[in-house]
This record gives sequence, structure tokens and C-alpha cells, in this order.
Amino acid sequence: MIQIKISDQSCVGAARRTATLLANQKEWSEDSLGKLAIVVTELASNIIKHAGCKGELILQFIESESGSGIEILAIDKGPGIVNIAQALQDGYSTQGTAGTGLGAVMRLANFLTIYPGLGQGTVVVAQVEPEVATHKLHTPKKMAMSSICLPKPGEQACGDNFVSYQTGSRALFLIADGLGHGPEAAKASQLACQVFNTVTSLPVINIVSAIDEALRKTRGAAVGLAEIDFVQKTLRFAGLGNITGVMCKDETVRHLMTRDGIAGLGASHVQEVVYPWDENSILILHSDGLATLRGNFIKKYPGLLARHPAVIASVFYRDFNRHYDDITVMAIRKNGNFPTITHDITPTY
Repeated sequence: MIQIKISDQSCVGAARRTATLLANQKEWSEDSLGKLAIVVTELASNIIKHAGCKGELILQFIESESGSGIEILAIDKGPGIVNIAQALQDGYSTQGTAGTGLGAVMRLANFLTIYPGLGQGTVVVAQVEPEVATHKLHTPKKMAMSSICLPKPGEQACGDNFVSYQTGSRALFLIADGLGHGPEAAKASQLACQVFNTVTSLPVINIVSAIDEALRKTRGAAVGLAEIDFVQKTLRFAGLGNITGVMCKDETVRHLMTRDGIAGLGASHVQEVVYPWDENSILILHSDGLATLRGNFIKKYPGLLARHPAVIASVFYRDFNRHYDDITVMAIRKNGNFPTITHDITPTY
């Protein structure tokens, strides 16, 4: 996952070059690289033109039907978009430019969705496949998950890490936050995820206990593990330390209970809490790099819960980021045919 701050015009070229280098890791064709370069250039340029350089791009690989696609999150704190349908029309511009930005992105991206956020900023999620494809980017898994995981500003190694695992009957989602920052914190969180991958068949409590045992040779980590059971229609959550879970449905919020402690210091007893899970529920997990989502915070964001999980994760990352810690935020919801932008024209709020 790569973060690119868009602070001046030179950042546009830097973003384009970074995206090309990322795609070259998967040996994309020249045509595919060109398509990706245009999408990234237009999204970065829009932040310069419309958000006063108050934004960033986040690039990451995602699963796609034609291999490893790249997802571009364009996140800004500008004035928002008054009329998305109009903004997507070629030739439309509020800045006296050619007005081909979002229109070009719509034509070239395999999936595009926009959350306009009037007065709050805009989030654009664009997914690009390495080859021309006729299908939108979706995974066959029952739960769709999107995440943002970035190091503390100034650090190269991220002390946070995350991992997920799904079968036909359940889905597991883990966030680990190594104590402190930097390489040693990263080692602890990476080990937590490695252990998780070896014990996914175990019950939630046993998985957390196995991680706690393995991390005794590290500085330790806060961990939070959620299990969605499709048969029992339940959500189980167990954690040690300040990994936070929030379940949202119909603009109501339920904060999940966790237990004080640190995995690796020998927890005496791991507890899990079981909640009813509905297919319309949305789960948000985050480390303490994100400020606590207090009260019924979701009311500030009309229509957000209906969006792609990448939009949900991006909005909370933008608005609740503490900016002095490693940060992970994960949004999880039922998978489905998330609409392409041509069917995702959001009314002005």
C-alpha cells in the first residue's frame, strides 16, 4: 500500500510514476500501464484543481478477474462535488480546464464510485485491471473488505498489520498493532498475522490465544479478531488491547467490547463477545491510529453505509486520522454487485 500526498503540481507526475512502478511488479502490458497512468494523473490533478492540494492518493493491489488489479483511492478535504453527473460530462469544468478528468476516469476504470461529501471533501475509488475486461472487479467471497494500513508519518515500517480469511461458513478479520512504531513493532504485527494464517480453523478465542503465545518473543501487540458466522448469523469479537470494533446498521451504531491487555504478555483469559449479525450490517475495525468513533457518528455521513467498503474506510481514515501513529481501518460488508458510476449518481445532499 502506497500513500502519495498531493501538495503541489509536481506530485501529479510523482503519482503517475509510482503507479507505473507498482504495476510493473505484475508485468502489466504497455496499454494497461497507459490506462492506469491516465486514471492516476486525472485523479491527482483533480485534487490540485478542486481541493486546494488538500488530499492524497492511496494505491494498492486488489484481487481482480484478470489478475492483480490496482485500486486508487483519491481522498481530499475540498468543497465536494455538487453534481456528479455533470462533473462526469466531457467538457464540463469549474476551473476553466478541458474538463476531461472524471469523464476519462469513468471510461478507463473498471470500477468507479464517488462519495461527494459536500463541505467535507470527496472520496473517489477507481479500480483498474491489467487487461481489458468485460466484468467489474469483484471477488466471489461472501464478505467484501477494504482496508487502509499506513505507517506513522516519518516511519518506513508500519507497526500495524491486518489479514482476513473466508470460507463458505465464516469469515475472519484480524488487525494487529505492534507496541510502539518502526521495525520492531512491524515484526510483532507481522508475526501475529503469520500465526493467524496457520490456525484459521480454530475458534476465535483459541486463535487469539495462539497469537498471544507466539508473540511472547516480541515486544507484543494489540490484536482484535472478528468472526462472521454465516450459518449462525453471529459476529464474534475478541481482542487484547485497543483494537476497536464498531457495527453499523440503518444508521445505528454498536461499539464492540474488548479486553485490556497485550498479546505476547501472557493474557490470563481471552474473552469473546457474541452479537447478532444481519446481512445489512457493516463492521468497522481500526487501530488506535484512528480516533474513537464516538456516539452515532454515522449520521454525519448521509448514504455512506450504502457504499463500497473502500469508500467507507476512506471517509473514516480522512476524518478521524490522528496523524501521529500507525493507522489501520477496515470496512467489511456483504459482497454484492456494487454499482458502477453510471448507476451510482448520488443526489446532492
